[in-house]
Amino acid sequence: MKIFKFGVKILTLFLTTILLCGCNADNKDLSGEEIFNKLSDSTVEITATNDYQTSTGSGFHIDEIGTVVTNYHVIEGCTDVFVTTNDGGTYSVENVLGYDKEFDVAILSTTRKNSLPVEIREEPATTGEKIYTLGSSLGLTGTFSEGIVSTAQRELDDKTFIQISAPISSGNSGGPLVDSKGKVLGITSAGFDDGQNLNLAIPISVISQISCNQNYSLEDFYYETAEKVFVVAIEDDFAPYSDMENDVCYGAHVDLAKELAHRLGWAVEFLPTTWEGIFEAIENDECELALGIE
Repeated sequence: MKIFKFGVKILTLFLTTILLCGCNADNKDLSGEEIFNKLSDSTVEITATNDYQTSTGSGFHIDEIGTVVTNYHVIEGCTDVFVTTNDGGTYSVENVLGYDKEFDVAILSTTRKNSLPVEIREEPATTGEKIYTLGSSLGLTGTFSEGIVSTAQRELDDKTFIQISAPISSGNSGGPLVDSKGKVLGITSAGFDDGQNLNLAIPISVISQISCNQNYSLEDFYYETAEKVFVVAIEDDFAPYSDMENDVCYGAHVDLAKELAHRLGWAVEFLPTTWEGIFEAIENDECELALGIE
């Protein structure tokens, strides 16, 4: 009888040990290599274009049917958007399911239908914890970096960010910020040009606040969100212009320009200048598009 009881105790202890080991296995920290391998198939490079510019960013899948989360500013004002996966596959963005300019987040549907979703972390970030990022820094696909959470809640411009020390650059925008277990806790979004690894991520919890019922086609999204300046170049002797201080647009062909600009969702301004003047304006970022009228 005593042996039987001892055996029961040993068995109970053995089962308890197995259960504890199982829990610890699920919550153990992963190596950098393990986290990269876990993230790489879920992270995508985003290429967004329109008639006059191309932007590159990052994103990640949140389900198994190709839905991607990225930054709003990566796709703003673009007419064609593609995602490229770790294995080199390229897929078109079909619709913008939802977006929020203030949060700087967009949720996209793609033609990929067998995606591997990331694991989302429910708990907020904590200052000092180890984190990793993956994205296309300056167009360098698959750039992986590590750091810590410098400040878990950094308030800037009435918005809350996660401040991180992991190096990120242009092209990382929209990529995943993950913890030491490979769970996504943020969306990398911005940095300070004059700082040393003073970078920011948006808490992943914001995606729950974005409605995915907006469902814009890329064309509709472009007309809805493009905020550019429509500059019409006219020769100095082409036509008089007046009331520059009071009117949004002035000069020749005002009605036509207003109609087109309204459709694009752009501001409109007429400049009495030569072609050389327009090229100079483009180079100085004083205008986004130049249309010459002869």
